[in-house]
Amino acid sequence: MKMKLTFLLLASVFFVSCGMPTIFNLSTSEYSLQSIDNPNTDAVSGSLSISTTNATSISTIIDSETKGPSLMFFYTISGSDLSTFPFSTTIENALIDTFSTKIKKEPFGLNNPIYHELVYTTTSDQIKVSLYEFKGINNLKFTLPNLILTGNSNGSIPKLDSFTLKARPTAVDSSRYYIELTVNTDTPSGSFTPTSVDLFDFEGFPFFTQSDDISSNESGEYSYFPVGSSGLFLNIFCAFSISGNFTNIFWSTLTSLGQIELPSSP
Repeated sequence: MKMKLTFLLLASVFFVSCGMPTIFNLSTSEYSLQSIDNPNTDAVSGSLSISTTNATSISTIIDSETKGPSLMFFYTISGSDLSTFPFSTTIENALIDTFSTKIKKEPFGLNNPIYHELVYTTTSDQIKVSLYEFKGINNLKFTLPNLILTGNSNGSIPKLDSFTLKARPTAVDSSRYYIELTVNTDTPSGSFTPTSVDLFDFEGFPFFTQSDDISSNESGEYSYFPVGSSGLFLNIFCAFSISGNFTNIFWSTLTSLGQIELPSSP
């Protein structure tokens, strides 16, 4: 009897100290992360807004201890336009589904996502596509709660009317590119920092466009770049995270922003 009483007391202390998990979640109808038409082939644009009317969700987001929404950007490399590339829509959708399974992991999201590989098998071939994170200059890794773009509320939910990712040649070598991410500050864009940041590949290097550089690269990043392709394409994806005084880490679904074309060099 004494042992049973001791067990009950310990169990009571455990539940009081740990408490019940507090889960924060937004349905896809409560936010919009989407691409915006950009007429330039070397750039893509997008926007983010959270439209939830749930009072608890709103108070959680604008709480001073909440970080986010924080945006993370990802990419894959291909050597053909998505509109003509075989199985491109299937692969794109599969990457989005894989992100939900491996990173979003509803309702508990991963703290620090890393690139994940997706193996897509056709009847005649096996295609392996990897989803990579962008890094900052000097191999800077973006980690929660502050990712590439971080929203901080000032009594209202942060909003991004538009942001743009554009390819820029490096000053040292015009055949290598970095991606310049800018926030449109001409219209109210919420409190997002920074308003501009330069992005590089998952190892912190500029993107190659010369055939010799691509063929000698051993990271596997360019393994899906077909020999003789007329151009290199970065397929850009984005997701946002929210973390704070709740148990889980919320991740949105992965969104495709489109393609950035980098001209190939001999």
